[in-house]
Amino acid sequence: MEIYGLAILTGLFLLGETIGYSLGKLLNVGDVGGVGFAMLFLILLTNTKYWNNKVSDKTKLGIKFIGAIYVPIIVAMVLQSNIIGAFKGGLIAFLAGGIAVVGMLLLTPFLSKYAKIKK
Repeated sequence: MEIYGLAILTGLFLLGETIGYSLGKLLNVGDVGGVGFAMLFLILLTNTKYWNNKVSDKTKLGIKFIGAIYVPIIVAMVLQSNIIGAFKGGLIAFLAGGIAVVGMLLLTPFLSKYAKIKK
């Protein structure tokens, strides 16, 4: 059922938020973005053999539904973020965001090439 997809997504979100909050406390910067961890877990989960073989099509449909409305939600969350507050948060917060952005920019060509080979 579609509601199982929503439940899976909610569980991954709570797990990601817990990890993001715990990591933020460890680094003494607050919250480092649990939504990103949740997205990473969702990507990893949906690319497993278990997901392809055991999960029903309706559950996958629930995940796709949330995925379709997820991007506008993230854009709205980013627009509400306090960029100035992040800069005032210190060097660690600035470096964490900068390293993540630069790292993903550098990885994108390799990931794109890998996806083309796999097809």
